[in-house]
Amino acid sequence: VQTVDIISLLPVELSLKILSYLSIFELCQPVSSVCRRWYQLSRDLSLWTELDVSERDRLHIGHEQLVAIKHRLTRLRKLSFAGREDLSLTTLLELCPFLTFLKCFNLGFSQSINRSCLKAISVHCRELEELNLEGCPNVVHRCLTAVENLQLKSLNLSHC
Repeated sequence: VQTVDIISLLPVELSLKILSYLSIFELCQPVSSVCRRWYQLSRDLSLWTELDVSERDRLHIGHEQLVAIKHRLTRLRKLSFAGREDLSLTTLLELCPFLTFLKCFNLGFSQSINRSCLKAISVHCRELEELNLEGCPNVVHRCLTAVENLQLKSLNLSHC
């Protein structure tokens, strides 16, 4: 039985549209290992505009995996780490330089968010419009000076 790779027969735009329905996990693992063409398509930055690695996400992506995909995050617009108690300051500091076009950042109930983290966000995420710091225990009034230069449309500080 001969198999035909339908995705490779399609125009790039249509192939990318089909792949856009897959999760980040599927793009990183199963899809990218099918063949060279699928590997290249799975790395197209147009597929990497939203990333949800929150605690409610059933796929737990850790520090090593996040650092491994950081170069794919340069067009990311929306990122959620909500509820991630294991999120380290080191991880955030490594990712921030790649988040220059980020518009919405959800860090709600993340235990490691502090002034240093907010300063890195302020320096690298200049396009940020929405920042959720809800329930972050280390975010206190003096931390907010780190993000005062951002043109935020929404800042959630409830439960801080």
